[in-house]
Amino acid sequence: MKYKIITALIIAQFGMSASLSALSPSLGGSTGLITMPTGESLKYKEVSIAYDYVYAENAEDDAWSYKANLGTFQNWELGVVGGKEPDEGVFLNTKYYLISDQSRNAISVAIGIQNISSKDDCDAYLVASKRFIEGIGLHFGFKANFNEKINPTLMLGADYYVTDRFQIMADLTGEQEDYSGNVGALFYLTKEIFVRGSIVDLTENLYDTRRVSIGLGFSKYL
Repeated sequence: MKYKIITALIIAQFGMSASLSALSPSLGGSTGLITMPTGESLKYKEVSIAYDYVYAENAEDDAWSYKANLGTFQNWELGVVGGKEPDEGVFLNTKYYLISDQSRNAISVAIGIQNISSKDDCDAYLVASKRFIEGIGLHFGFKANFNEKINPTLMLGADYYVTDRFQIMADLTGEQEDYSGNVGALFYLTKEIFVRGSIVDLTENLYDTRRVSIGLGFSKYL
């Protein structure tokens, strides 16, 4: 009887970890870290919604955005993003995961396009993510922005689940020759609702000042 109780508690703990350690959208909309999309994608009938407010040094430069993603059939994640940023309107994001490994040390590879039909902010990416049993995730990829010319940049990221409710993360993304270093954290209030915050552009290369974002999100299987 004693061993059955212990086994049940272990199973319950892993079940809670799986439900709480859900994927959340990045500031750009696609599932990811802070500004970097990752190789991990929402599964079929999994939905994730978030709202973020970004504080700038000058209040006139404050921005907000909403985003929603849905895991659909045939390995596709589809989503929308809108708000003050991107400032051209509401856009569609797509992600297709080429590899989605469910092993203990999982590796995932995905390709995607963000802000489809945007004149200035449309970009395509290829990214790989590896998840370790210790709760650490490493992410690496490339992004190409389609502006007046194609500008490829490198993306790097890492995250760590301190507990099943608390995740810390960092990423490095760029535009043209400028790179932005970002750090953030996410905390699950319940199994479905999370709050998050981040410091964007620690290097002060993209915005000439650091920005602080605060967000609220929801993640659930339908």
